[in-house]
Amino acid sequence: MEEAVKTLADIGEFGFIEFLRSKFNVNLDPSVVLGIGDDVAVIDVGGSEYLLATCDSQIGDVHFPVGLIPPYDLGCRIVEVNASDVAAMGGTPRWALLGLNLPSQTSITFLEEFYTGVGDSLARMGAWLVGGNCARTKQELVIDLFLMGTVPKNQLVRRKGASAGDVVLVTGTLGKSRAGLEVVLGNMGTAFTENVSVVERAKQSFFHPRARITEGRKLAQSGFVTAMIDISDGLLQDLGHLASENQLDVVVDIARIPVDPLCEEIAKQVGADPLVWALIGGEDYELLFSVPGDRVPELMAWLGHEATMSSSRTISPCSESDVLTTPITPIGFFREGSGRVFLKGLNGEIIPSEAFIGASGWDHFRGGNS
Repeated sequence: MEEAVKTLADIGEFGFIEFLRSKFNVNLDPSVVLGIGDDVAVIDVGGSEYLLATCDSQIGDVHFPVGLIPPYDLGCRIVEVNASDVAAMGGTPRWALLGLNLPSQTSITFLEEFYTGVGDSLARMGAWLVGGNCARTKQELVIDLFLMGTVPKNQLVRRKGASAGDVVLVTGTLGKSRAGLEVVLGNMGTAFTENVSVVERAKQSFFHPRARITEGRKLAQSGFVTAMIDISDGLLQDLGHLASENQLDVVVDIARIPVDPLCEEIAKQVGADPLVWALIGGEDYELLFSVPGDRVPELMAWLGHEATMSSSRTISPCSESDVLTTPITPIGFFREGSGRVFLKGLNGEIIPSEAFIGASGWDHFRGGNS
């Protein structure tokens, strides 16, 4: 009997990455500080800064519903999702190359609005569009952005660097993008959609995420952060990346998960659990990072936040003059282990995350939550 031919669906996104890493051992090049396997490549080109390089795609009816997202927001979105990877390294976006693959019947109005969005998002982070490519497709809209940035060599933050006892923290709130997708797909019912304010805020959470550039820079400058990643595939899956990279287990207290109020409201309307959306929803593009346990109060003070490890869901800024007004929430800690994610329930019981939720996050080649 012939052996079945393996496909991308069999090995998944991360199996594919391992395939590429084994085929192209770029780490033999001394100028490559960080190569295949992370969201951002780090290159030493001399001087006091590293060059950061990343690329990400947005594909119609895979990453966004064609015809439902305004072209301006689509332009912003492709920039922000790339910039989020740079932010997770503590870097600053600088230059972008854009590949736009689309049908020849695409209107000039669409292009004008799309590129205005690209330009506005790049401008807010001090970056520039410096080139790219275009090609005709039969039906699909495919957008590729290659983004380069820089980071001072002594401020680079990687996924690897955490130790047992480090506290895990997250910026902002979670579940808002998943809630926005629910609204965009029209699953809310006519009564709820009359609440125009909620509907528009939810749509913008999905259509137009904002990379945490300022937050990433300040965290890197603090010198307290030991490891960092952005939340693109869902909190649990990205926690899994950190745990695996550092060969540690991570324990997350579900009482401390900062569920976005928008997520709470919309999930209840459709009979879903907002906590589940916050854990596996993905595309919130918040920063997930670790800090030595005894340094958390110093970090909070440095950022202008009031340090607390209580069970409240978010840490509020202590005054309007704070250095950083984005909420920062401690949600768990690293411990000795082998790269697994555990959840601590309201009753204090600690269980493997898969036993609680049955899924971990997004896989590009398997679809849905895997």
